[in-house]
Amino acid sequence: MISEIAWAGTSSERFSDEWIELKNNSPEAINLAGYRLVNASENIDIIFDSEVIQPGAFYVLERTNDETLGFIKADRIFSGAIKNSDETLKLYSSDCRLADEVSISLWPLGESGAYRTAERGDDLTLHAYVGEAVNEIYGTPGFENSAVPVPPVPQPPEIKSYMLVVSKAGDGAGTVKSSDGLINCGEDCSEAYVSGSVAAISAEVSTDSDFTGWSGACSGTARCEVLLSRDESISAVFNKRPVPVPEPSAVSESASTPEPAPPASPEHLLISEIQITGGPGKTKNDFIEIYNPSADRVSLKGYRLVKRTENGTEDDSIKSWTADFFVEPGGYYLWANKDYVDIPVAPDVSTTASIADNNGIALRFGSENTGEVIDAVGWGEAKNIFVEGAVFPANPGMGESIRRKNIAPACIHASASCDTANNSSDFEIGASMPTSG
Repeated sequence: MISEIAWAGTSSERFSDEWIELKNNSPEAINLAGYRLVNASENIDIIFDSEVIQPGAFYVLERTNDETLGFIKADRIFSGAIKNSDETLKLYSSDCRLADEVSISLWPLGESGAYRTAERGDDLTLHAYVGEAVNEIYGTPGFENSAVPVPPVPQPPEIKSYMLVVSKAGDGAGTVKSSDGLINCGEDCSEAYVSGSVAAISAEVSTDSDFTGWSGACSGTARCEVLLSRDESISAVFNKRPVPVPEPSAVSESASTPEPAPPASPEHLLISEIQITGGPGKTKNDFIEIYNPSADRVSLKGYRLVKRTENGTEDDSIKSWTADFFVEPGGYYLWANKDYVDIPVAPDVSTTASIADNNGIALRFGSENTGEVIDAVGWGEAKNIFVEGAVFPANPGMGESIRRKNIAPACIHASASCDTANNSSDFEIGASMPTSG
């Protein structure tokens, strides 16, 4: 067969250095005696002598002289030129039968300036030589042809999905449902949605309860519509409807109802979620989430959020409150480092403080270093006084947080159910899902 044609020469200075390669693809030796190779104009017309090509071997013909391919010896010299377009090469056997033919309107690449040979693949179609120059030749004279380039298989576009997690808070009862029927919480409180989907979420109350609003990705009391371009969470607050108190039969005009006494000790707010990094270059993507498991709204006045390093003996202030800021029953309060600009939800407050590996944090009531510790968490290799029970043994990584288990609704009005004063058993690693007030 006609295996390879150097139709354009080998360079701009050697455009006439043309050559042709034959290959014996049969399992038996072939004697070329009487074979004829001719082009369309018959300015190339070669009748072969008694020359044998072994199975799988090559036969190289060079134009004019044996200087075209200095690194191998030509098997035969021919005269005439190969046209750059509208050309045909035919190989006839000794009995004048057509053994092979190459016919083109344009050679592969369509121009002679490329100086790459035309090679035939296993299916006998032509392709341009693939690869770098060897001995200044863009071809494979006397060797197997280069592989036909295989076009890449197009891959289907990646379909991203994001999680929507629904929770319920408050002392009342109700159900949260999505209009598409995928969420019925109740029982099914999370679902993965294709990126760009909008989930329409509604709250249905029980007969003795009121729906008082959303927190997280929605607010207010109207139907919640969440665009899923990232993981989102929402919480529905259901509170029991108050039972009317009958009027007393007779009340003295001088009688007065005493004001309730203030609590003997501050309410037990809980640290519910901590993130210490956003990954490389985002080490200040920190947040701390505080949760109110009590039945009453709690003012943060007098509280302070502090940290200690691994073996630290002094508090470092993160945030202190000198005025009333209330956390609703079953509600959240979110602190974040001021450099955390792409936090999924707006924090309630930001400062320049930061937290890191092997730290401990605490919510105190009263003075720094001496105020009452309301709740505390230590992680990694922390060995300071903020470790409750056993330290939580890991540092969260990129996109992860240390999260309190069973935060809602199990904790509502019963903080002991999710706060056993043991960091190791009260917390777990999960995907970061900050919630603000």
